[in-house]
Amino acid sequence: MTIEVVEGSGAVAARDSVSPQRFAVQVRDASGAPASSVTVQFRLPSEGPSGDFASGSKSESVLTGPDGKAFVRGIRWNSTPGKLDILVRVANQTERVEIIIPAEISAALPISRQVAPKSAKKWIILAVVSGATAAGLAVASGGKSTPAITAVPPAASLPPSLGAPVITIGKP
Repeated sequence: MTIEVVEGSGAVAARDSVSPQRFAVQVRDASGAPASSVTVQFRLPSEGPSGDFASGSKSESVLTGPDGKAFVRGIRWNSTPGKLDILVRVANQTERVEIIIPAEISAALPISRQVAPKSAKKWIILAVVSGATAAGLAVASGGKSTPAITAVPPAASLPPSLGAPVITIGKP
């Protein structure tokens, strides 16, 4: 059995952030074929630069898919900067195979750089699409003044620089 790192090696994350980065491995059996339904354990260091998985634990077990791949994401990094190793282990009755995925928590990366650009980009696209849809529907309705206006539900949060998108729907 072999393990190969396919995503996440050398990842650099901001401290006190939740990583959008996937950490993925591929497991192959002795013949080199993808090993499906194999339990893969990902383990973070117990102290120093580290974090917790979404479950709140330092370790997470995942089954490989039909392609032999297993991954974790959503690691909540702690505030201690430095290099760390994510230990990945696969074991069965006859053998145990381990590999390390190196990563780093950077004191220099601001949290906003890690999270805000992707989040803001989604909201800008939403606002542009919503605005274009509203304009297109208003034109398509022949400029009649009977549209219904629907705002984003209050549960959605928008960056303060953008207003709530408004969609205008006219008669077909």
